[in-house]
Amino acid sequence: MAEEKRQGRRKEYYDVKEHYNRKNWLPSGRKWFQTRQTLLEGSSEQMPVFLTPSRKKVTGGSWTDPYTGINTSDVKSLHIDHTVALREAFGSGGFRWSPEKKQKFAHSLRRGHLRPIGADVNIQKSWHDVSKWLPEKDPIKYARETEKIKGRWGLSADPKEAKWYETLLGRKTRLKVGPAVEDTFYCKSCHGGNPYSNNKRGKSLLTR
Repeated sequence: MAEEKRQGRRKEYYDVKEHYNRKNWLPSGRKWFQTRQTLLEGSSEQMPVFLTPSRKKVTGGSWTDPYTGINTSDVKSLHIDHTVALREAFGSGGFRWSPEKKQKFAHSLRRGHLRPIGADVNIQKSWHDVSKWLPEKDPIKYARETEKIKGRWGLSADPKEAKWYETLLGRKTRLKVGPAVEDTFYCKSCHGGNPYSNNKRGKSLLTR
């Protein structure tokens, strides 16, 4: 009976036909460059400076990291952060999406979807959800934003993540709750219990 139930659930959550690959979401370095420049220009708190009159590359401006409150004018110190990381989106249901939808998510310029932040903060944040990482500044606001983005794109929260949303927001999450991909029967059977390795010796595929 348990096996039958597990196999039934597998149809909904477990039929992952691909591993996470960032290139499926950002196949074009040129397009991502353009997205970065558009975001840097639009989010600068003072008139941005451009490398050439054609306005193709931002070389100066003023940006405040929403996660730390630290302001910088050094554009080279900034990473563009997906508020809901691509790897997290994949594991929350995005693995079912078409290539077009994955790329639309990756390049969305809707307010709050992408933001310039310090490189060190982006490395710390990595692909984590709210159960594993929260910003120093306004963690409750961050939780609301990630829940809103996930809801807009039809993404789910895993059980641990859902508990953190409840703790932070003082209510149950509005997201559908389901297993994280790496915790599913499909993934564990594929990788011998080592989530996101491409072989049973455990070479990691967990890249943001």
